[in-house]
Amino acid sequence: MHSNESCPICGSKNIVKAQNELSRCKECSLQFLANFKSPEYYNQIYNKNYFNGDVYKNYLEEELYRRQLFSEKIKLIRKHIPGEGSVLDIGCGMGFFLMEMQNKGYHVDGLEISEYAAQIASEKVNTSIITGDLTNTSFKSTQFNIVTFWDVLEHIYDPVESLKRVSRIIKNDGVLVVETLNISSLTVKILKEKWPLYYPPYHIYYYNQSSMIRLLHRAGFQIVKTFPVQTYIKSSSGYRAFRYFRYPFIRKLAGMLFDDVVIYIAKLF
Repeated sequence: MHSNESCPICGSKNIVKAQNELSRCKECSLQFLANFKSPEYYNQIYNKNYFNGDVYKNYLEEELYRRQLFSEKIKLIRKHIPGEGSVLDIGCGMGFFLMEMQNKGYHVDGLEISEYAAQIASEKVNTSIITGDLTNTSFKSTQFNIVTFWDVLEHIYDPVESLKRVSRIIKNDGVLVVETLNISSLTVKILKEKWPLYYPPYHIYYYNQSSMIRLLHRAGFQIVKTFPVQTYIKSSSGYRAFRYFRYPFIRKLAGMLFDDVVIYIAKLF
């Protein structure tokens, strides 16, 4: 399905080598792993070790911290999402976002590729968590008011097909929320291969606003609002995340250049 001879999003064959293991599309600016493995490989790497040592020290122990982050992000985007209805969180992890939305009165569903994380989520959230990806689900047409990808779209093997499926299960006036990395942040130019979000094989795709617009458009969505939310600063232990979305003034200034992570709000056109 994927080849380093053409862009997975726009189909252009104008592909050049980028830094490290990445290729770059000169047409839409997408950067992506030059050599794709099978989709089964990417599905299998999100095992217990991913959440306990390989990537996260102990993800489950971060529950309160991560739920607080989600609570603050919900406040940030609340004017752009329906005040009630049904939510599907794709790549829901251990269900922390779903727990926050459920507490606010939403009906929630989760989809998670990791059997380990899905099992924990099903114990924590009062709803069914589907293990797998969008290709093996049977959601109804126009079922959801809100569909979310929190730091997930860069992991998904076929983002075009995934978003096309979302376009069928989201309501006509529904809202798509995507939080993902931005390869065009000034921080990338400064840190280069030390950029914390350069993370193969887990991060397959490296978007910027141009490639995100192109990707969403192919699936029938248009961006209505963007929120830069995070950059990285040097500390004694390396580089740590600075989540400036809590501070409107800093967000306005830092977000123009140091927008390593961006939240996109999109709707069907």
